[in-house]
Amino acid sequence: MKAIPALAQELKALVTVMVKDVLKEWDHSPSSRCLPVHANSTASRSFQLRFVGIFPEVLFTFDNIQQDEGAPLQVVLEDDLGSRVHVGPEASVKIRIFVLDGDFEVDDMDDWTDQDFDKKVARPRKDKGPLLRGQLEIYLSNGVASISDIAFTDNSKSIRNGKFRLGARVVKGQPPEVKIRDAVSAAFKVKERRTKSYRKHRSLSLEDGVLCLKNIGKSLYERLAKREILTVKDFLQLYNTDPNELRNILKVAENKWSELIKNAQLCSLTDEQYSYYDKASGTDLVLDCVFNVIRIVLNGRICQPYKDIADCQKEQVNRIRLAAYQKRKELQKSTPCNLTSMQVAVPNVTATPMPFGNPSLDQMAYGQNVLRSPVDQTNQGGQDVGLKIGLVSRESEMNRDQTKDSHFEHHKPTGQGEQD
Repeated sequence: MKAIPALAQELKALVTVMVKDVLKEWDHSPSSRCLPVHANSTASRSFQLRFVGIFPEVLFTFDNIQQDEGAPLQVVLEDDLGSRVHVGPEASVKIRIFVLDGDFEVDDMDDWTDQDFDKKVARPRKDKGPLLRGQLEIYLSNGVASISDIAFTDNSKSIRNGKFRLGARVVKGQPPEVKIRDAVSAAFKVKERRTKSYRKHRSLSLEDGVLCLKNIGKSLYERLAKREILTVKDFLQLYNTDPNELRNILKVAENKWSELIKNAQLCSLTDEQYSYYDKASGTDLVLDCVFNVIRIVLNGRICQPYKDIADCQKEQVNRIRLAAYQKRKELQKSTPCNLTSMQVAVPNVTATPMPFGNPSLDQMAYGQNVLRSPVDQTNQGGQDVGLKIGLVSRESEMNRDQTKDSHFEHHKPTGQGEQD
């Protein structure tokens, strides 16, 4: 019986030596260095293609497809958590854009199969060419692709619900262990391009996008958008303030520029007004909704209308208006009011106004009465005060011409004779 434990010890030692020898031979074997890893090799990873951007409700034939704001549409690759995928072989696959029936109600589906997608691919009408033209196959780059050169060739009237959708599917480069679900866009209508011309001639509103203006296409829209000129209102505000700057942005031919401005000026204006005070000159400008000058108030006196003042004075007013435009987001909005209730901010009457050329705006003032409120009378140290401009009395109105003549006589250069 004592021999059994001794035999076991010998066998254990022998097995240990044999195992070591086998492992040593395995380590030196070339095939052992490329042992495949089978863990999770059968597990597939899931991804989703998705359209990014706001699809317009209406597209037009032969116009490049783009977002409602005019930017290119994008297709992105996301993982099952909704995060964008930037790296990996799946982030550089090749996709193709398809036209789908608008009744492909993917919003009501948790998932859809390749067969569901195939059934909804829209077919061109008889004797018509492909529904889409342009670069339909695009590679993802870092998980994103921009759609910038694709247009419809036919309208969507023949579809049962009158709408199309776009679809995106991987056609090359998908790893075998990866599943990438197709993308399906929102539904939209496609109309003939000739109806777009009518749309650009219809009555405009200030809040319409600049794309509704005649001669404004994608490239011009992008230039304007970089300057935050997105609506007809934005467009007219810059035109009335600095037309040369607007023209430098657009860089269009003379005939197109004229057509564009005429089209924009057909827009109906609102009652909205802005007030801007220039402390240096003591000038208060009242501007309409598109920055036309409504009223000029210099040191509490209402000046002649903008159209009647001298060119040198207009230059001074235009510089103040440009300063107002640059601060347009900070301007206080108001509605039209009569002179009895209009409040303006002007400096203390002892302040010295900045000259407005020769003749000055001061010379162009009507000399209307300015009533100081009790609060204004307490102003000290030359600080800005609020003045209420009162209406000229009936008697003052009757004598205003005489007052103006006297005012101009006072400023007349020495030696100049009175004209008949």
